Amino acid sequence: MSLLSSASGYTPMLILGNFMFSLNTAAFQELERTTEYRWAEQERFYRDAALQFLGPGVDRISLPGVIYPSYKGGLAQVDKMRRMAGRGVSMTMIDGRGNLYGKWVIESITEKQSNFAFLGAPRKQEFSLSIRRETSAEGNAILDALGVSGAVGAVRGAVGGLIGTVTGGLLP
Repeated sequence: MSLLSSASGYTPMLILGNFMFSLNTAAFQELERTTEYRWAEQERFYRDAALQFLGPGVDRISLPGVIYPSYKGGLAQVDKMRRMAGRGVSMTMIDGRGNLYGKWVIESITEKQSNFAFLGAPRKQEFSLSIRRETSAEGNAILDALGVSGAVGAVRGAVGGLIGTVTGGLLP
């Protein structure tokens, strides 16, 4: 990363899918993460209830932020977030330090506009994005980030089909 990109604000704070949160686009002011863990209670005779760990639960992040459209980023930032959410697909999330967080979905977007200029254009847009980790489609996050997991699956399917054809379907 060059000194110029860092100084100009194009260094990402966070990347979700193809949207980059940075000082020049939508800068979030806070990142609040809540991670739940599931425990089941098992009643026992003449003893306190026992707890059994069932595994991880919901993992959510809230990103409240501010956009000054006339300064940086323009008016289309929140609309771009809405279009991404409307596609209904999970997106890879990477923070500005390069840490990969897996697949996430946008659950909700809240927008507040203020300080209006000519023709009702807001000079200030506040937003809050609520995202949730998508765990049902977990695969190899590194391959997903590189966009090769589909290709790997296709190769596995082709090889499996070839083996089945050669052996006459005798192998499991």
